[in-house]
Amino acid sequence: MPEFHGRLYIRRGGIELHPTYLNSNTMSIITTGALTGGVQPRLEINDFLGNKLYRDLLFQAIPVAMNKAQSDFTSYYQIAGIHGLPPQSYDGVGATQANSNSEGYCTHGSTLFPPWHRPYVALFEAKFQKAAMGIAQNYTPSLRPSYVDAATNLRWPYWDWASKAVPPPEVISLDTVPITAPSGLNTTITNPLRRYTFRGREDRSFSDRYTTFVKSTVRHSGGVFFVQGGDNVNELTSTLNKNGPSYQANTYNLLTQVKSWPAFSNDNANAGGSATSSLEGIHDGIHVDVGGNGHMSDPSVAAFDPIFFLHHCNVDRMLALWSALNPGVWVTPGTQPGGTWTLNSNQAVDKDTGLTPFRSSPGGFWTSSAVVSTSTFGYTYPEFIGLDMSNSTAVRDAITTKVNALYAPKNSGKRKPRSESVQSTTFDWSVNIIVDKHACGGSFCVRVFIGATYVGSHCAFARSTPNLPPMLIRGAVHLTRVIEEIPGMPLSLDPSVVEPYLTHNLRWVVEKAGGDPVAIADVPSLKVTVFRTPMRAASAPGQFPIAGEPIEHPDITRSQPGGAAVA
Repeated sequence: MPEFHGRLYIRRGGIELHPTYLNSNTMSIITTGALTGGVQPRLEINDFLGNKLYRDLLFQAIPVAMNKAQSDFTSYYQIAGIHGLPPQSYDGVGATQANSNSEGYCTHGSTLFPPWHRPYVALFEAKFQKAAMGIAQNYTPSLRPSYVDAATNLRWPYWDWASKAVPPPEVISLDTVPITAPSGLNTTITNPLRRYTFRGREDRSFSDRYTTFVKSTVRHSGGVFFVQGGDNVNELTSTLNKNGPSYQANTYNLLTQVKSWPAFSNDNANAGGSATSSLEGIHDGIHVDVGGNGHMSDPSVAAFDPIFFLHHCNVDRMLALWSALNPGVWVTPGTQPGGTWTLNSNQAVDKDTGLTPFRSSPGGFWTSSAVVSTSTFGYTYPEFIGLDMSNSTAVRDAITTKVNALYAPKNSGKRKPRSESVQSTTFDWSVNIIVDKHACGGSFCVRVFIGATYVGSHCAFARSTPNLPPMLIRGAVHLTRVIEEIPGMPLSLDPSVVEPYLTHNLRWVVEKAGGDPVAIADVPSLKVTVFRTPMRAASAPGQFPIAGEPIEHPDITRSQPGGAAVA
């Protein structure tokens, strides 16, 4: 154990804890992940709901956390509040003096973004699984063994938006769900995945904007931002369907083309990745597309929407897949732009920075170095079942095959065939988007079109707080899928064909999260540039195509507002 002096543990495991991280309140919540069943797979939500035992336990376990007192650190309210509002310490992990007004502990925009969310989801999962076990033990004697076995192996599910853009009705549209209760009787209960209901003014640190006008979390509410209008499920479904092909393309290119940690991990404009989006950038778009003018679109309150944890479970899965494809590549040094509840603005961070407020012991925090393996928290993902994780080469080859099967471009029937034997080198066309995250006073999207055909978007996932300092972010929208399906286009992705076509037909608009248009002239930081990446055919069946160095084509967008800067 480390030596304890008042509020400061001097050292543990080589980690020095800043004295302002800890205060004299209870210091008791150790993030462990699920504690029973050994290492079990987290399942995709559609598969998860196909298991009746899991389904019954999930719909009963979530309300256990939701109904706890808001002062209880194991309550849904407290765990969701770690991400943003309310502005209060979690489990005695206090704010630094410089950031006492910051919202939440989340490390957006830095190299810590992916690993910080790993213990966050694990903390939520542990409380969920513990509640499920308590419920299982209350079933009638004839049903109890089956439910206890299920609860033992239960892990939180993920929503794979890259292959199934629209979640099942249990997530987005059903207000009630059928279950078999512990009594053995079939009944119907309120669906806890649909929304979280606030408790009015119990916590006055929330502004009226989030809790008084809106009694529950909303998605595409149909009113002004955060004013209750009821979820518009049709609009939500349409938005996700429209963006689904782009989610898949962005994900495949992220997993197959990006090799450096900065370009993979975060959307900071200085992180690299000119022709691809980062994991954080893809994640941002899901938030805004799910939320519309509701809670998921604002990082201050996004975690209160139950879909948040389904989404972030998949973000963690993408981290696991990418890490398997790039063994030995992990967190590199960087800075934390804007700061957090415990990190100062632009503070240096690295693999040994504490992932506050997630404790590995009473006096220490988890670090990125300590959470490389998902087994640390007792879970894995279906793609890794049966693999020898000590053989990194075999794991990489197996995951390569599975990523190709899940996310590689499929022939839609409209796409023109292209023989790889004839043309072993081709091109992937994309637009790179750089913009100030805080340009619109909240979340917004740059939506890209070729002619009248919508291609995809890059979104800023931003707090609805005025006058935040500028923070340039970057992302990409891949164009190749749409270019290949344009009627009358020659069978070629050669720049002699594509460049003049895009010069005349590529366009973009800026929209706030709720769909309101923003004049491009009002976003002076916007810079949209086209890139062409040479792609060589895979060297063997089941392997990835090989990406070359991206080539910039600034002349395509230079004449348009928000286009490439004049040379």
